[in-house]
Amino acid sequence: MPPQGQAPAPQGYPAPTAPYPGQQGYAGAPGYSGQPQYPSAPKPAAPPKPRTGLIGLILGIIGVLGGIIFGWTLPLSIAAIVLGIIARKKEVDTPGRSLAAIVTGVVGLLLSLGWLAYSVITIAAMTAA
Repeated sequence: MPPQGQAPAPQGYPAPTAPYPGQQGYAGAPGYSGQPQYPSAPKPAAPPKPRTGLIGLILGIIGVLGGIIFGWTLPLSIAAIVLGIIARKKEVDTPGRSLAAIVTGVVGLLLSLGWLAYSVITIAAMTAA
């Protein structure tokens, strides 16, 4: 006869020995302490740092220095201007950096164009003589 409050055991299974409320827990495996320990949730990723303006500023500085020293930094200066404009639109928290990228890019562009004009005039004068 099953204990009070429980249904009879199906055929082929032994009847439970104690009712559910008084039932003892099962012994765990050696080295195992109850509930499994799941790893904690990963920390949320930090928002990406704005780099477009910084890269534009670096290219602009190289463009200015190169424009002063040897003059052939036109592509770097153009890239600095483009990256500065992109950063001006997308990176609202660093407006000074993007403006500096645009300014140094324009200065580098003017220096490169000055060197280009000087080179063309010099080559033309040498071939004419």
